[in-house]
Amino acid sequence: MVKSTHSSLLFFFSSILVSFIALSVAQQDFSPTCQNNNGNYTSNSAFGTNLNSVLSSISSNTVIDYGFYNESVGQEPDMVNAIALCRGDASVDVCRSCLQNATQKILEVCPNQKEAVGWDDNCMLRYSNKSIFSTVEKLPTIYMVNTQNVTENLNQALQDLLGTLRDTAASGDSHRKFDTGDITSEFQRIYALVQCTPDLDQQECIDCLDDIIAQIPTCCSNKRGGRVLNPSCNFIFEVNNRLFNSTPDSPSATPPAPPTGNDNTAQTVIIIVVPIVSVVILAICIFFVLRLRKRKTKPEETTERETFRLRRAKLMSTMLLNSSDNDAPTRKRAIIWYDECMLQYSNVSFFGRAETSTGLMMWNIRNTTSPDGQNYGALALIYSLIGEAPYTNMMFGTVEKVVANRNQHGYALVQ
Repeated sequence: MVKSTHSSLLFFFSSILVSFIALSVAQQDFSPTCQNNNGNYTSNSAFGTNLNSVLSSISSNTVIDYGFYNESVGQEPDMVNAIALCRGDASVDVCRSCLQNATQKILEVCPNQKEAVGWDDNCMLRYSNKSIFSTVEKLPTIYMVNTQNVTENLNQALQDLLGTLRDTAASGDSHRKFDTGDITSEFQRIYALVQCTPDLDQQECIDCLDDIIAQIPTCCSNKRGGRVLNPSCNFIFEVNNRLFNSTPDSPSATPPAPPTGNDNTAQTVIIIVVPIVSVVILAICIFFVLRLRKRKTKPEETTERETFRLRRAKLMSTMLLNSSDNDAPTRKRAIIWYDECMLQYSNVSFFGRAETSTGLMMWNIRNTTSPDGQNYGALALIYSLIGEAPYTNMMFGTVEKVVANRNQHGYALVQ
């Protein structure tokens, strides 16, 4: 299984820390971000009742056919404000299906949180105990990047395209503020979509989009695809891959048929776990975790699906019941990351190997106070764990130290 030599283990953990993730195996499921700054509520409280009411109203609404919902329920201090936004080119059926899933998932992933936001391919859902209407919110910002490079420098062409789409989207009405388009550079064709929540005015939409477009060099310079999303606006682009419908569907339109054939352009997505209980997969997981702990020799190659889950060592094993390879139907290979666990399956053996060809990059876009832009204190935390975690029973380690000239506390985890 995992080699017992110290050098191999150090290489394994180092590769985890430096690899970026290109997820190209299935569509993105709804991915909520729980925001803890506004406190918690209890399930039987007035806030909890109001939250259930507003989410139920959004998920059951059959009148709105333009994909934007903004509702409030209750009175201060228990008022709940919610915004839901479907992708501008999504059909009515796809939009409603997405929101039905989102309203359930956001409660499962963020129980008792007074503020949360989440995205998937076709919709965004957000709620809060504070006013969120007609206000630009730039945090949290999420990057999703296809790590395949293109041979041509496309940054300027992409920024030109997004700038044109920005102006058209910002001039939209109170129902839709979005636009799609494409541009051809010397060798590549770029497709893109931009969108704002329609409660913003024209200048607010422009300012919001300008902010995320300016992040292209940071998130996705010369990549085949990428997304930058925040609660108020977002953009998506793909190279040589038409990723949008030409016009929004009418309420009677049916969702587009799934694509057929092979697509050589990797779709960049994040797959978040859905609550499907899989006893068989859990048993397989426990089996291989035990084998990892005993550090047995690597098994022979097999053409059957092999499943391995890596979870945070301090969490109960029941968290693993929330993940299933059903999230990537018909795929022979997939990998899923969740905040508390990871699931991977393949028809090719991957046990006892350091896999660095795919990875996930997520970060807080707020800067530290390090004057040179390099947080050496944080790096020291990580590398201290690299030297310790491989020798623990669970190959897991955490640490807390004062960093950045003793003005900040740093927390790190490796596994």
